[in-house]
Amino acid sequence: MKPSTEWSTEERTAMIDKMTHAKDVFYGMAVLAGHHQFLEFAGLMHKYIVLCTMAHEAGKDFSTLPMKDHHAAYLAEKIECIYGPTLKDNAELTKAFLIRLFGTAHPVPETGTGYRWDGTNEYWVLVGREPSEQFPATVRPSILPAKSIVDP
Repeated sequence: MKPSTEWSTEERTAMIDKMTHAKDVFYGMAVLAGHHQFLEFAGLMHKYIVLCTMAHEAGKDFSTLPMKDHHAAYLAEKIECIYGPTLKDNAELTKAFLIRLFGTAHPVPETGTGYRWDGTNEYWVLVGREPSEQFPATVRPSILPAKSIVDP
């Protein structure tokens, strides 16, 4: 396989057609399997194809997809449906997942939530959600990555 930056326009067009066919075949087989979470993989494939098509139509390769907030929310919804119950019930698995995805085990706050500085430079205070084991009410700045912080 060539690196994604070396595909011609014709090759990208053919790849999108083949990916679409593969997704359609998978979807049919997944329906027959009768397991909802397994079927969600077809949704992930479909969204990837949509994003690749958008990149292709803009004359770009597939190395950086033109993802918007609603695309990211959709992907998170699918991942939550497939793996959410398992990840939510096991802090170590959640940590491993976040480290691999983001390079750190920071808590990922929901939109409009996160941590804010309490004014003392000693603790950051959780806002926008109820405290939990994964999202304690306060944390020390030394263990709070910047991605977890919302603007005050």
